[in-house]
Amino acid sequence: MPLDSNSLCPGGRGKKIRHCCPKLTKELQRIESQLSGGQFTAAVRSVEQLEKEHPNCACLMALKCTALRAAGQMAPYAEAAQKFAAAEPNNPQALGEWALATALGGDAVEALGTLIRAFETSEPGKLHSSLFGPTLVLAGVLADTGKESPAIALLKILRQYDPQNTETAVMLRRIYSAPGLPLFVKEPFFDRTAPENWLGTARYNTALSALAMGHWHAARTILEELTDYAAAWPNLWRTLAVARLWLCDEVGSSDAFARFARAAGVPFDDALDAEILVNFAREEDDLINAVQASYEITEEDRLLEALLSRRDLVNVPFDPRLFGDADHPGPSHLFHLLDRPVPPDDVPITLETAPRRLARVLLYGRQTDRPARVEINALEPNLDTAVERVAALAGDGWKAEPDTLREPATSWLAMRLHPEFDLGRAAARLTPEIVKELSRGYFAEVFLPAWMEHPSADLDGKTPRQAAAENFPPVRLAAAAAMISLQLPPASVDEAETLLRETLHLPTPAALSAPEGDDEARRFFAALPIWRWNRVDPRSYSPAVAARLLPTAHLLGESRTVLTLARRILDAPAPAEGDAAAFTARLMAYDRLIDEASANDATLDGARDLLKRAYEEARLAGASDGALNLKELALCLADQDIEGFRRMLAHITQTHRGEPEVMQALQVLLVRLGLINPDGTPRAMGAPAAGAAPMGGAGSLGGDTPMAAPPEEPSSGIWTPDSDRPSSGGGGGKLWVPD
Repeated sequence: MPLDSNSLCPGGRGKKIRHCCPKLTKELQRIESQLSGGQFTAAVRSVEQLEKEHPNCACLMALKCTALRAAGQMAPYAEAAQKFAAAEPNNPQALGEWALATALGGDAVEALGTLIRAFETSEPGKLHSSLFGPTLVLAGVLADTGKESPAIALLKILRQYDPQNTETAVMLRRIYSAPGLPLFVKEPFFDRTAPENWLGTARYNTALSALAMGHWHAARTILEELTDYAAAWPNLWRTLAVARLWLCDEVGSSDAFARFARAAGVPFDDALDAEILVNFAREEDDLINAVQASYEITEEDRLLEALLSRRDLVNVPFDPRLFGDADHPGPSHLFHLLDRPVPPDDVPITLETAPRRLARVLLYGRQTDRPARVEINALEPNLDTAVERVAALAGDGWKAEPDTLREPATSWLAMRLHPEFDLGRAAARLTPEIVKELSRGYFAEVFLPAWMEHPSADLDGKTPRQAAAENFPPVRLAAAAAMISLQLPPASVDEAETLLRETLHLPTPAALSAPEGDDEARRFFAALPIWRWNRVDPRSYSPAVAARLLPTAHLLGESRTVLTLARRILDAPAPAEGDAAAFTARLMAYDRLIDEASANDATLDGARDLLKRAYEEARLAGASDGALNLKELALCLADQDIEGFRRMLAHITQTHRGEPEVMQALQVLLVRLGLINPDGTPRAMGAPAAGAAPMGGAGSLGGDTPMAAPPEEPSSGIWTPDSDRPSSGGGGGKLWVPD
């Protein structure tokens, strides 16, 4: 609607133009017309001309910010936004512009402080409409810089004011599904009520209201004033820790979590969660440098021949453009140096025979401005071994003094926990069973003994063995062990946790049971942190309750809970004939379990049995089987059944063309396979090459093939020469399918 004298001031003062700057009505209309017509530079000139006669006018400053931002003039925009905020320190729109400019400039923490001031200057119980955009942008910047918790909190505030906004829902889903951090780090639990007889209850409730509205500075102040009463109710420390975390005060948050975890009377489970958060917040001080060392060589051909002849070196295909450009040519060869030779075909692949990568060796030929050289990339503990072995192959043609460059370090735990098994061509002999046995054996026989003797910052510099012998608080030992299990794939966690508990003599987590009755069970789960749902005996709640919980567990990425709920859902009898709605509730359960079976069964028999059962239920219920067709398509691909893939692809495009969700999911899959571009146009005719997989990992169908757009591709866990290749993204547009 065009501006007129009764329109609200575009400068965020909450007044009508006729009460704010009535003499500028026509000029404001002209500037608005320029903006709507894309004449951003002209709009800036118009504002600057008017500012000479009307300095510090909020309307003009706001429009200038809009025009500069739209024109992409970010430096002038930041200057204008700062001036706007300085002139209008209690104006939420002015503060929102400055927060947005600061966030776009890369300082997310400073931007957050300004945005919270904007929230706190908004009318109580409301959010100024101009703050939606800056909040959404800042949430994305925070998430991208490793500050997921405040990003989620900001997005949930937006959802309160605008539940139907799809942008906030999509961003929340992206943050929740991103790997790397467990849910209780992204969204830590805190108490929504305080004991009635506690002296600080009334003020605590005020702080909770302030947290919910985004008034985090005010909430933190109240909570800090209540710490005098924390001895009677230590849970206050946990809520204060969350408030500080949302304000990006990691040091203060960690201190409050530690006070909560170590207070008397705190339940073990709650203290464990808090101790893990303390460990996550700690500055990583146990780092290993990655080193790049370059050595001149004089007999390039001799060295190349020696490198190619060794079974403890893998010649890796690569794109030279990844390592150089027109002015600095890339290497001629790339090798992986292994700790032992690749086993011959007649030698079984076991922990004793499977080689692990020690270093990357790049061979560069002679160039105009420099001699031939070898570049060795390795973690510092492996460098001497790698240099010694390559130098022995080079013989006399080797310069002893290297050019050395230290690169970003990696943690000792990450380096030792995930071995880089590298089998070269022998990788074709890997089966899921061999992979499991390698992982299991490495964890128990190599990693765990080394970890027990390694000093840990999480244990005040003691080794786990020393800490256990000195009766270190069990909750801190359990938190240190949890830092390991949190980095393992879901299928390995139960066994690893059991072994860690036995080694450290830790208590087994108590099993939980839901109360009788579906309503009571749902309330029980609502009050229980979701990361503990997997400990609830599935026999204590009904399949109907499981069906209500599964979408939430799936959205929030609780993998083990998802599988438990899916199995419980399918404990119920198949839906009655014609009951399509009941089958729809079971479809996600089949989807998750088929994925799990395909990832852990080399024959795919278990996945096909589940798919057959799901097809029969869909037929009896009269429901669409489009999602199941997509699952079968992925199974054909994982089984390298190219003809089956072609037939199923043709069936889907003919039978389900009128089902947008199915066709969208198919398009995502085809883009990921490289058959079509994100806009739907073809990239390659025919089916994908044999052995291709729609998701990470041989034999795996991945996470979300039949359900909307999937998240980022996970790693397969075992390193292979092509595991670092980028994947294609999803997209919209007209869908092309091969003939």
